[in-house]
Amino acid sequence: MAYEKNIEINQYHFSNTKKAMCIHIDNYKSIALDKKEIESKIEETEILAEELGHYETGSLYAIEATYNQPLKQNNIIYFEAKAKKWKTKRLLPYIELQKALNKGIHEVYALSEYFNLSEIFIKDAINLYKSEDKISINNIYLENQ
Repeated sequence: MAYEKNIEINQYHFSNTKKAMCIHIDNYKSIALDKKEIESKIEETEILAEELGHYETGSLYAIEATYNQPLKQNNIIYFEAKAKKWKTKRLLPYIELQKALNKGIHEVYALSEYFNLSEIFIKDAINLYKSEDKISINNIYLENQ
């Protein structure tokens, strides 16, 4: 999808623990990934989808935006939530999750294996769809939750 939107994917080494970043300057769009910090193809897929979510939802913010300033902090949290929601709905649409549940796949680890996504992602997706009143938490076994 990135290439369809003329968004380049580039390898970049960040000096901190950041794994990815959107770059948008005028008409130039890029996603910089630090593949040395990314541990698996699943993690790379999830990170890339979230960065694409920033573009697709218009949730971009300046690099100099910091968590030290309350207004900017609130904007960053809001933009990150929008991108994460887009990522979830793109990688695991509700209808696909429901099909898996109907097949009897109810454990997070099994859903993770079935969809080839991380357990953390699966839990986040379940929580999102639960908050939208689409699923009942009773029919899914969530470890540690």
